[in-house]
Amino acid sequence: LGDPKVVTITITPEPVVSSTLNTSVCSDVASGLTLNTNGVSIAAANYNIDVISVAAGLTAAATNVPLASGVAANYLAGDKFTNTGAVPLAVTYTVTPVSAAGCLGDQKVITLTINPEPVVSSTLNNSVCSDVATGLTLNTNGTSVAAASYNVTAVTLAAGLTAAATNALVPANGVAAGYLSADKFTNTGAADLTVVYTVVPVSATGCVGDPVNV
Repeated sequence: LGDPKVVTITITPEPVVSSTLNTSVCSDVASGLTLNTNGVSIAAANYNIDVISVAAGLTAAATNVPLASGVAANYLAGDKFTNTGAVPLAVTYTVTPVSAAGCLGDQKVITLTINPEPVVSSTLNNSVCSDVATGLTLNTNGTSVAAASYNVTAVTLAAGLTAAATNALVPANGVAAGYLSADKFTNTGAADLTVVYTVVPVSATGCVGDPVNV
């Protein structure tokens, strides 16, 4: 018999991705996602982004990052997605942490929920007579999430129009759909003239839609 020999195998630790990274953002807002470990395991030196799954109905920004290996913790922070539907939709990232020693941790699926933005209706343009109230009631397009309020950021009057002294103040934020309905304008010229309002819809969760000229 030979002499006994003690053989030691050292197990280098693997990083474990945090379980608290799931988050929600509004449509068209950067994810702000910063990857991290769970505070107990060894730190991750970098990460592999193995899978990105985007729900139907979401549109990824052209500037979003691709799948990649060896990336920094903030690699996904600038990703943006557009959701013009009526309900929240999810993006999932499958991520593998990698330690400084090159040890791979288990894959972790991180869910980013994209809350929808309201979309102003395209049928709000209208014509009224001089000195008659606009009757304008703001609304969304019927397929997006509803707007809880509106920001009226600008009003542009064609030369030759006179605004009534009682017209609503603009700019104004957080106003109701009927905020502009009593506005009146005087046109004593020979041709039709236009007033253009720039309107931004805001959902109940505070998600801001794209500005629209009405």
